[in-house]
Amino acid sequence: MSDLIFIKDVIYGLKQEYGELLEIRKENRFINTDTGASTTNYEKFDIPLAVPLPLNLRAAFMKTVGINRMAYLEPGQREILIDKDDIPIGMLIEIHDRAVFTSGRIAEIVKIDDYEFAMILIIKS
Repeated sequence: MSDLIFIKDVIYGLKQEYGELLEIRKENRFINTDTGASTTNYEKFDIPLAVPLPLNLRAAFMKTVGINRMAYLEPGQREILIDKDDIPIGMLIEIHDRAVFTSGRIAEIVKIDDYEFAMILIIKS
C-alpha cells in the first residue's frame, strides 16, 4: 500500500510542476443505412493537469515507479502522463481520440498504457 501512496505522490508532484490542460476529443461517426448519409458527432472533456513527458522526465518517472520497460517512440511521438483521478466519471480515452493542447496543437492518440494509478498516452502529431 505504501508503494501506491508513493507513486500517487510522485504523480501529484509532476502534475503540479509540469501539468497543463489537455482536452480529449472523441469523434463518433454514424452512417444512415437507408440514405448512406454520414453524421459525425463530437464529444470532448478536459484533463486539468496532464504531464507531457520529455525524455529525461520520462526515464526518471519510469524508474521511480518501477516500470522496467521503455518503449521506443517513433519520430513525432510523445508520451503524456494522466492521473486516472483526473478522468471524468463515465469517460473513456481510446486509441484514435484526439489530444488538444492549450497551444492549439492537435495529436492523435496511437497507444494507451493503462496502469492502476495512471495512464500513459502515446500521441503522434
